[in-house]
This record gives sequence, C-alpha cells and structure tokens, in this order.
Amino acid sequence: MNRLMATGAAALLFATTSVRAEQLTWVEDLSAPDSATYQFTDVRVIGADVYMSGYARSGLAGFVWKRIGGVWSDMNISNVSFVNSIHGTSGSDLWVGGNSGVHHYDGANWSGVAAGVGQEVKNIVAIDASNVVALGAGGSIRQTVNGGIAWTTISGGNGGTTVGLLANATDDIWIGGNDGQSYMEHWDGASYDVTPGYTSPGSFVQAIFQNGTNIYASGTGGEAWRWDAGTMAFVSINYMWNNFASARDVVVDDSGDAWFVGDRSHVFHYDGDTGAYDLQDSAIIPNGVTKKNSGNNSYTSIAIHNNNVNLIVVGSDGVWEAEIPIVVPFQVAFSNITVSDTIGFQFASEQGSNYVLQCSSNGATYVSKNFTIHGQGIPDEITFDPNGYDSNKTYRIIIAE
Repeated sequence: MNRLMATGAAALLFATTSVRAEQLTWVEDLSAPDSATYQFTDVRVIGADVYMSGYARSGLAGFVWKRIGGVWSDMNISNVSFVNSIHGTSGSDLWVGGNSGVHHYDGANWSGVAAGVGQEVKNIVAIDASNVVALGAGGSIRQTVNGGIAWTTISGGNGGTTVGLLANATDDIWIGGNDGQSYMEHWDGASYDVTPGYTSPGSFVQAIFQNGTNIYASGTGGEAWRWDAGTMAFVSINYMWNNFASARDVVVDDSGDAWFVGDRSHVFHYDGDTGAYDLQDSAIIPNGVTKKNSGNNSYTSIAIHNNNVNLIVVGSDGVWEAEIPIVVPFQVAFSNITVSDTIGFQFASEQGSNYVLQCSSNGATYVSKNFTIHGQGIPDEITFDPNGYDSNKTYRIIIAE
C-alpha cells in the first residue's frame, strides 16, 4: 500500500468498513451437538449468546441449546415435540414455537403458553418483553401485548400457509406465506397497508429479514426477493441455483448484502450493489467431502453475530461459522484549510472502488462539492479547488460502494 502524501495540511487517517464478496473460510463447530443425532431448525443471536433449536431424529423430542464462550449447554425443555423457531429479548425471556405450540422461558423454567395458534407454530418473534407475534401453519397470526397473558388475532390479509415473519414493532410486521401463490404483506397496526403482490405459483415465503433499509425474503424453489422502496414491492432477484430446492433463511449484513441458506447444503451470497451472486463453494466441506449437491442435506437457518461480522449456519450438516472479510478503505481528513490553499495528495486506490471527496465545516456533517478526481491508476491523483471555502474546513476521502 502506498504511503499517503499531502501538501498544505496535516493528514489524519480514519477507518470505515466495507464488505467484499469472496469465498469465505467456513469452520465447523465441533463442540455443537452431533448432527447425526439431532436436526437443527433455527439459530438466533440473543444478547451476546447463540441459541439453537431443533429436535432429536429419534423420537422427535424438541430441544433448545445455548452457547456461551464456545460451550453448548442443553436448556432442558421437556415434553415438547420438534421446535421450529426460537426468539427472545434476553436469556431470561425466550420464546419457542413448534409442533407442541408456544413455550416461554423466564430464566429458570419453561412453561407452555396458550397462544391459540392454529396447527403447527411455524415462526415466532419477540418484539420486546411484552409484544410477541406467532404464526401458525394454517394462516393463524396471533399477537400478545402483555407478555403472553392474553393473545389476539391479527385478522385479514392473504392467509393461507404463513411461514415468513419479520416483526420490528407492533405496527411494523411483515408476513410471508402462500395462498396459492407466494406473497409478502405488511401490517401497520390497524390493517395491511402494503400488498406487494404475488410472486411464483406453488411456492411460499420461508423467511424475511431487515437491516436498515434493506429487506430481503427467501422461499421455496430457491427464490429470493428484495424490497424496492420506489415501487413499494418486493422485486425478484431469483437466480438459477442448480436444483436449489428451497431457500430456507436469509440474513442481511451491515453493507446491505444478503446471505441465503437452503437445501443441498447451499450457502449463497448476494451483493446488494452489483446484484451478483456467488455460491460459497468452500462452505460446508465436512471431512473433505462437499455435500452441497446432496439432496439429503440442508441448511435451515443463518444468523449474524459478533459485531455483525460472523455468520453462523445450522442444519442437517451441523453448525458452521465464517467471518465476513472487512476492508478498511482510505478516509483522509485535512483540517484548517484556508481559501488560498490548493490541496493535492495521492493514495493507493482499490480497483473497482469509487471514491468521494467530502467537505465539512463542523467535523460531523460532510457534503461533496468542488472536487476533481484524476486518473484510474494506482496511486490516483486527487486535487480540489478550495475557492469559496473559508478557514477551519475538514476534507476527507471515503470509499463509496
């Protein structure tokens, strides 16, 4: 990397982060319960800890495990058939749903909750300690606003089979399912205010995830969608995923990229800037044998943790983790610029990246103006015209993706 060179001011180096798409290095968590004995269905990061649900392959007895400091412990939920979903606000406020209905953990004990969800509970989300939403396979959408004491039905909507659930607040809930075709719809606290429309016939939405303004959904048939605020609809970002029978879960990192998991042990990355996919070929290669093309293996859930830089995937192939690589681009600030100064400097650019020069009068609010960028090589040469600026200005270059 070439040294930064500047004239007319002192240079300060600042850091920002940017995610780059590439093949990740996946490592199996060998401390996790044996995947030959257990089927893992869901993984969540609650607080600083990782929680996983599922069931024993023999007898279908449900379970919940918690990982603290790299050690998994059984949370001893008993008399429960398989568990589909786990969520919560803390280690003393956990909710699970499955074939045996809804159960709650208060930090010491598990108890059954009469949530009134029709048929099997497919998904459950705790918005906070009081507000919880649960979805039933038969289209039942139940909500409590008092910590599970009483439950009411969120009526209306498309109905059918409901699976995908994203609940940010009591008036900001996304529901995905199938009523003959797959669909997503939004509840604003009083009615379904957005009907994004139908997608593919015969499939259904499995998961919906939001990070900032980026909302993605995944479904059967290897389908994927991204919310378009301009058209107020989900737009298909489908990709011909070789026999990828179902995209079972999705997570969105801080850069706006999506990570999908599903059948045949597939892990896919979607670049939100370029619209390009990459199959994580190196993902999940236990004992040196790639299982991604096997119809007998699938990944059911993915989560992001450890300051949003680590991915964790669970399913029939066990528990796997990878770190998202972080690129720290140049961000150079010059202070106390006078109108007579002409600033020039060089920096080592990264191929394919776009850079923006910004100016601030208060060191916090930056605007882009009066600058010229010359050249495509390394280093790039950058100059700008300070005319119209008085003293005590701060300039910086950042990467723009």
